[in-house]
Amino acid sequence: MKLITWETTFEEIRDLLEKKDKDFIAICKRIKKDYGVNHLYFFMAIVLGGALEGEEYQKNFLKECFDGGVKCTSWKRGAMRFWEPNNGNLNIEGASNQRLKDMSEKTRLKVFQDDGWLDLKDRNGNEIFSDISSKATKNINLAVKEMKEIADYLIQESRKNVNLRLQYNLLLSNKQLIMNGAPGTGKTYSARNEIADKLLGISNKSEKEKEEIKRIQLDMVQFHPSYDYTDFIDGIRPDLSAGNLSYTLKNGSFKSFCRRAGVVERIYAAGKSVDADTINDFLSGEDKEIKDFWKKKIEEDELKKAIENTNLKTSEEQDEKDDEAMVDCLPKFLFIIDEINRAEISKVLGEIMYCLDPDYRGKKGAISTQYSTLAINDTFFINKDNDKFFIPSNVYIIGTMNDIDRSVEVFDFALRRRFAWYEVKAKEVMDTVLISMGIDKELGSNYGDYKEKIEKLNQLIIDELKLNEHYHLGPSYFAKVKLYLHNNNSNEYKEAKEKVWDNHISQILTEYVKSKGKLKEIENIRENFIS
Repeated sequence: MKLITWETTFEEIRDLLEKKDKDFIAICKRIKKDYGVNHLYFFMAIVLGGALEGEEYQKNFLKECFDGGVKCTSWKRGAMRFWEPNNGNLNIEGASNQRLKDMSEKTRLKVFQDDGWLDLKDRNGNEIFSDISSKATKNINLAVKEMKEIADYLIQESRKNVNLRLQYNLLLSNKQLIMNGAPGTGKTYSARNEIADKLLGISNKSEKEKEEIKRIQLDMVQFHPSYDYTDFIDGIRPDLSAGNLSYTLKNGSFKSFCRRAGVVERIYAAGKSVDADTINDFLSGEDKEIKDFWKKKIEEDELKKAIENTNLKTSEEQDEKDDEAMVDCLPKFLFIIDEINRAEISKVLGEIMYCLDPDYRGKKGAISTQYSTLAINDTFFINKDNDKFFIPSNVYIIGTMNDIDRSVEVFDFALRRRFAWYEVKAKEVMDTVLISMGIDKELGSNYGDYKEKIEKLNQLIIDELKLNEHYHLGPSYFAKVKLYLHNNNSNEYKEAKEKVWDNHISQILTEYVKSKGKLKEIENIRENFIS
């Protein structure tokens, strides 16, 4: 799906429907859910040139966005009801519909930024809405407000969609991605939900189904200054399972994840065939749920066929060339490292930094770890004797980090080049995240003003505090306003902003300019925000 902006033409919107663009259709369905069918009917009647279904894009809109369950007559009635609930003066079936059809396809979405669409004309210069432009101000204001909100929602979701695709494609091609940016921009949420859902192919599943799948195919850790190699890869740990204190090898979080994610590649690396018995052996010590997952997975048609072909190969042939067909059939697993720059990364990763390179994924990148010679049944990766470790081909890694964190320098150049980088900017995600968190509904008519205050605050961080956009504050800070709203009247809205400032913003801005004598500038920012 291409990026939609206020400059996008109606013709370009129609083209998306003509081609049955899945992303655009998904956005329309969300609009229908959030704003109601009648509002969407009316908006699309304008953009698509009428409420008839004679054109392919109109047919596709009804069929795809409403699952074929809405008749053309319902669309017409819906558009009329939205404008005049008790009066059918908006003749969407007759003259007005014909004028919409005759409207220039080059009309841009920016007509919805204000009440410009009320003045739209057809190709003959006739005003399309001339019959109703003098109706009750309340109805006109309602229509103007709702049409602007729907257009804005469409644009914001489009930007979110494009950004998500960029991040997803970077992750897919590089195997590992760093999402960096200003604090509070929802990087971790996006990684664990939006990107993970797309990578694991579960976007259309229920939240319960998603969590069941993520329990097996996704894991997350948060780095901190005390986190080290023994936490991440493996190390000697105390063991009281036998009743007496002893010390034994334990796998760290990442090696444990790779052990279960890469069981098929591990079995082939050991020169054995994949079946239920070897799955049990190579997942010794793992939960029954994980073993059952893989036993079921290797019986699925595509992977089963690839495994059968690979089982017939000799170990020499496997050494010469990885079976790409088999690897492509493996389910994807995602490992998220939150606050990746808060630990001493070279110390945490050790020798496995070599394995991060996409060209050294799988058994061809196998290396000995510091404790390879101590492998036991529950920790071994390939063999119990002289064991080796590799990062499986189906494991993807996302790290999140704030650009302004003082520990950012721990990323050396050798490590940086092994990751793809994507900067998440506060201004690009602000509206989308706030809407997704329901702040627009919480604030109601005050939401527009709140957005302006936020935008101005972040601009003043540059103008007054002389910092760059890495110091912008993300939507997570401003979403706190919902904690202080009850009736959302004018006085309460102002008080809520004051509490957001006092409890969530002032401290971080003060820390930004500590010892730089910027107290007056911070006070100016405060006055602008709470006014």
